[in-house]
Amino acid sequence: MSLHPQVVQLLERVAKSPLPLLHEVPAHVARRIYRDTRAALAPKPPEVAEVRLLIAPGPVALRYYRPRGARADAQADLSATPNLGERRMVSV
Repeated sequence: MSLHPQVVQLLERVAKSPLPLLHEVPAHVARRIYRDTRAALAPKPPEVAEVRLLIAPGPVALRYYRPRGARADAQADLSATPNLGERRMVSV
């Protein structure tokens, strides 16, 4: 079984990298390298028009995202979701 061409490119890029291997450096250095280089692999985040934090009993925190372009008056229908009970919406 062969690897996807994008995976092959990624592995070649990693092999040519002048950066040290993450398991060979102290944790704080590995975290910094990861933070500074992860953007190259991260997909572009979707455009979001609204984010709401929903607090449910438990307490359980949920996050509701309304995509850009979706109607502003559209509401998430959580009525069929079991065990949510009373919900409190907080804009984030």
